[in-house]
Parts: sequence; structure tokens; C-alpha cells
Amino acid sequence: MAGNTGLLKMPMLKLIHILGYAGLLPFIMSAGLLLVERWFGFSLLLVYPWGPFPAFLVAYFFTTYSAIILSFMSGTLWANGQGLKSHNAALGAILMSNILALFAWFALLLGIVLPQMLVICLLVLMFGYVSLLWVEWSHNEVKSEIKSAYWLMRQRLSFVVLALHLLMIILLEF
Repeated sequence: MAGNTGLLKMPMLKLIHILGYAGLLPFIMSAGLLLVERWFGFSLLLVYPWGPFPAFLVAYFFTTYSAIILSFMSGTLWANGQGLKSHNAALGAILMSNILALFAWFALLLGIVLPQMLVICLLVLMFGYVSLLWVEWSHNEVKSEIKSAYWLMRQRLSFVVLALHLLMIILLEF
């Protein structure tokens, strides 16, 4: 029976990888649209009926998607915290899942109330992603081939997401 469990989990890991990397597409597309506008001076979104597609709107698409993904990923702390052996570690993980979701919500509210603060929103979200990765790493009790493959994917995805946030900040500032 134990051998079958590993076989069942490997296709799940493949699906997680596919969905994880596909989740980068909205980040990449938003950053790419803003990059093209900044470098070449035109928007690829010519279907916007009221004229040129505003850069802040592309940045806001990026920010809203980022907040949703940070909230979604924070849920892993909630789920994983329940399986931790240490009561304090479990409590910390579950509390952190809520704190990070609130960070994401704060970033969204800030972007709605003060659109000129999108750079601050992106910095708040970056802090959330770094915090999430750190908490996941510090509570990584289970060592297995699947857990190692997942952790490697999480590191790669987080690096790309953080780099794209930094790119967006640079594009918005210059």
C-alpha cells in the first residue's frame, strides 16, 4: 500500500507544477504589456475603447492578481499548520496565514484608495511573498522526494514573482 501512495502523488505533483508555472502567466503578461508600452511607446491593448490603455490600469491588474495569489498561497500555511507537531509552530503558521491574507487585502485597498501608491502596494506584496516563503521554509518538517520537488518549485516561482514585482516597480517609477 505504501508504494501506491507515492505513485498516486507523482501525477498530482505534475499537476501542481503545471498549475504553478501557469500561474505566472498573468504576472508575465501584465509586466510585458507595461514593458512594451515603456520601451516602445505604444500599448498592445488597442481594444480599449476610451483611448490608450493607461499604464496604471495594467499595474493594477498585476497588483490585484498578486494579492489574490498571495492570499491563496497563504492558505497553505493554514493547511500545513494543522499538521505540525509543535503547538506553537502550528499556531504561528495559522496566524501568519491570516496576517499575510490581510497584507494582501491592505495592498488592494491602498491601490483602490490611492492609485498613485501602486509602488507601495507592490512592495507590501513583495514583503508578503518573502514572509510566506520564510514561514514555509521554517515549518518544513516533512522530508520526502515529493516535498523536495514542491519546495524547489516554490522557490523558483517565488523568485520569478519577486523579480516581476521589482520590474513593475521600476517600470512605474521610470
